[in-house]
Amino acid sequence: MESWAQKRPNVQYLCVCVDSQGVAFQFQQMFGFQHAKNCWIPDRRYFPVGYGQLGCSGFVISDEDGLFVSRKTTSYLNYGEKAFDDVDDILDKLLEKKKDNKENYSPTSSVTPLKTENREEKAPKRQKKEEEEKKMEIEVPKSVGVDSMDEDHEECAVAIALLIKTRSVDALQTVSQQLIHHFNEEEELMQKHNFGNANDDPSNEFSAYRNHVKDHKRILEIINREINAVALVSSACCGAKGTSTCETTKKLAKVDTQVIKEIVEAFSNHTEKYDSLYGHVIPSNAS
Repeated sequence: MESWAQKRPNVQYLCVCVDSQGVAFQFQQMFGFQHAKNCWIPDRRYFPVGYGQLGCSGFVISDEDGLFVSRKTTSYLNYGEKAFDDVDDILDKLLEKKKDNKENYSPTSSVTPLKTENREEKAPKRQKKEEEEKKMEIEVPKSVGVDSMDEDHEECAVAIALLIKTRSVDALQTVSQQLIHHFNEEEELMQKHNFGNANDDPSNEFSAYRNHVKDHKRILEIINREINAVALVSSACCGAKGTSTCETTKKLAKVDTQVIKEIVEAFSNHTEKYDSLYGHVIPSNAS
C-alpha cells in the first residue's frame, strides 16, 4: 500500500487496523508508512456495518465524494498478486474519468472479477527457454518469533529448494506434505492462543485467523492443481503407450516452472505478511 501511495500521490490510501493499536504500530514498523495513512479502529462500535473485510480479502474504494466505487475488490486470497491489477484498473478508470469526464461512470457499478487463465492460454509462456526465465531460489524466512514455527519454515524451505532443483512430482508431493503438516500445527497454535479472534464467530470477515487459514488453502490449491494436472497428463501418456511405460512416464514428468515460481512467491509472501503477525500473541516457546 505504501508503494501504491508513492506512485499515485493523487489517491488517498488508508490502512485501517481492526485488531488493536499495537498491531497498527507493528504494521508501521513493518511497512514504514509515510505516504499511506496508518490508522486503527479503537472499538467494535466503530466498525462498518454491512460491508468491509480484511485487506487480503479485497479493498474498499470510494471516489472523491465518498461514494462507493467498489465495496470489495478482487481477493488476494483467491488470485494472489493478480488481485492488485484489479485495484489498479479501477483507479485508472476513476482517475481518467476525473481527468476528461468523457467516460460514463456509475459509483454503484460492480467490479468485473478477474478471469483465470487456463493451462492452454499459459502454454506459450511456459515454453520459454530456461535462460530467459528468472532464476528461482527460496530463502529461509526470517524468524516469526515462535521457535517451532521457525523450524517448520526451515523444513518447508528445504523441501521447496529440492522442488526447484529437481522439478519432480515426488518433490512437489513432499512440499505438499510439509506444508499441510506445518499449516495444521500453526492453526492449532493460533486457536490455542486465540490469535486473530480464532475462537470467535467463524463467519467474522475481520478475523485475522480466518483470513490466515484462507491463505493456507490458497497455497495448497496451487500445489494440488499442478499435482492433478501432471497426473492427468501422465495417465493420458500411459493409456497411449501401454502400462509397461507408465511408471517411467510418471518418474520423468516435470513440474511446470511457472507453478514452482508461484509456490515460491506464495510461501515467501505468506511467511512475511501473515506469519510475522502472530509473534506478539503466541509465546516463543509455544508448541
